[in-house]
Amino acid sequence: MNKIRLEILPWLSDRLRDHGSGRLVFEEEVGEGTTIRQVLAAYAERDNAFQKFIYDAGSRQLNEFVNIIINDRFMELAQGLETELRNGDTLIFLPAFAGG
Repeated sequence: MNKIRLEILPWLSDRLRDHGSGRLVFEEEVGEGTTIRQVLAAYAERDNAFQKFIYDAGSRQLNEFVNIIINDRFMELAQGLETELRNGDTLIFLPAFAGG
């Protein structure tokens, strides 16, 4: 089993939990070859707020206002949601901001 870390930064974390703001941190054990998409789908199945604000299990897509950084690199620069996770990987979920 591989151990990974998920960090959900404020603004997103505020929408997942009703109490206060701050970073949410989870550690998960995942099997060899598990992808980011599989981890997101598992969280969405267990947590309605996660499904609503981060990952839409119906469309199997990350919500448009969420970015994921894996080990200090934007997920899209790896293999996107199909990136296979390895022991010690860290996924950081941060809100996408736009405007001017």
